[in-house]
Amino acid sequence: MMKELFVFFVSLLAYSAFASESQKALISEAFNNFNESLVALEAQESHCSMSDRVLDANTFSGVKLSKEQKLTIIEYFYYDTLLECSKEALGQFLTQSTLLKSIEPDFLNTTEQANRLVISTNIAHLKAKHQFDNLDEHIKKRIIKPSEPFNLLMTANILGLN
Repeated sequence: MMKELFVFFVSLLAYSAFASESQKALISEAFNNFNESLVALEAQESHCSMSDRVLDANTFSGVKLSKEQKLTIIEYFYYDTLLECSKEALGQFLTQSTLLKSIEPDFLNTTEQANRLVISTNIAHLKAKHQFDNLDEHIKKRIIKPSEPFNLLMTANILGLN
């Protein structure tokens, strides 16, 4: 992440050499807001993903499931709760990213690179959701979705899915 931040700062310096003073100030403020929102998002995602919480060993009791089905369910729940936990910070980052590239279109490449980095969790969630949606409805109705992020690896170990 530090390498990406360095690239952002170098980009800012390069563009500031050609802009008027008021435009420089505007770009600088937009860039600072963008950078702060990226740092805040990274901190929030770290906080959310570092949970010590695990799903109960009885999570799947009363439901006959294959190992693959269990993995599908906990993976979907993991990404779903992780995104819910960080959605406010993600929304703020995407707003600041859009604002920066709107104020200074030359930052399009910078913002697009950052956007690709931060949406990787969303992509993983979408893939997991697709797999989860393919499960039978009676299975999905019998499993209680957790409301908070949990530790995926520890949960997989407790449930014997490793």
